[in-house]
Amino acid sequence: DWWADDAGKMLKNADEEDLYLFAHSHRFRDAMKDFRLVGGAIPMLPRNNLGVWFTRWYDWSAQDAYHLVAEYEHHGFPLDVLILDMNWHKKNSWTGYSFDGNLWPLAKETLGRIKALGVTMAGNLHDDAGVNDWEVAYPAMCKAVGCDPAKKVIATDFTSKQYMFALEDVVLKPLEETAFDFFWIDWQQGENAHGTGQDARWKMNPTIITDKLRATDAIRRCRQQGVCTNKRGVTFARFGGLGNHRYQHGFSGDVLGLTWANMAYQTYFSATAANVAYGYWSHDIMGPAHDPELTVRWVQVGAFSGVMRSHDRGLSAGACAGWGLDAGNCAVVDVTRLPWAWREAAREALVMREELLPYLYTGNRLAFETGLSFL
Repeated sequence: DWWADDAGKMLKNADEEDLYLFAHSHRFRDAMKDFRLVGGAIPMLPRNNLGVWFTRWYDWSAQDAYHLVAEYEHHGFPLDVLILDMNWHKKNSWTGYSFDGNLWPLAKETLGRIKALGVTMAGNLHDDAGVNDWEVAYPAMCKAVGCDPAKKVIATDFTSKQYMFALEDVVLKPLEETAFDFFWIDWQQGENAHGTGQDARWKMNPTIITDKLRATDAIRRCRQQGVCTNKRGVTFARFGGLGNHRYQHGFSGDVLGLTWANMAYQTYFSATAANVAYGYWSHDIMGPAHDPELTVRWVQVGAFSGVMRSHDRGLSAGACAGWGLDAGNCAVVDVTRLPWAWREAAREALVMREELLPYLYTGNRLAFETGLSFL
């Protein structure tokens, strides 16, 4: 079950094209049901993942993360999923698989306290620069792939079973056991990196292979290693093309600008993607500091979307950290810091999202059975 031979050469279908004709006229539900039979089912997601998410791109410390959880609880905001953006790991490279000890000196203990509150944890990954010698798991990874320990880096190779399975089982599995319930695959791979640019006519897409790999790790480990769990495998990642609906949730990328038009576009985006069964899109939910109404409206839109995730790509940090209504181009992502009236409106929207969890979970089951997403 791989897309390359032992030499890393891309495997190709014997036939150049597979053609499927969907002739359903206006019977759209039937069309989606048949698409599901051809392309696979929308996955059942963990119940928590249908709740309220929070993440931000910022050099968060363990104290900052725990403070946010406490503030959400203090102000009566629900919080189900907390994602650490790429700042959680060492800063030697954009790619990292080891906690930054300066920000997270006791990562296992801190995240254990947060998870004990019922919060699901995830971590951001950029699978680009390989496994370097500054990583905690480097010696074990080097042994797993049979490399010279004197090497400085084990290069990424998306076509190598040995490398990819070792990355999952030697480097990432310890993080799953101590810190993260799933991963946010964030690197924009393209189609010509790390062994994949072999033939311009036959595209190899690293996005869908990493999505599949991490969504099915538990199944593979059960078959190969006899280590079986009932954990549902999910990913949070970019779109890898038709068929990627089998591995959700989707990350639509950083929002370009904090405008009413961009907020409205997110709903159109999700509804259109649902036409190919990919309806569980997670968009950046935040707003400009100078327009708290837009911030609240964006939260309300998110509360009735496939995934509700507050996220900031850095617009609330630096000079914007001291938030205020005159903050110009700064953003608001932590809605507990909104002025009282707007904060209460945002809280009511997120509480309603939480109250709808039984309905949302049932809807997820119906999506699994029919191919019809929420939007």
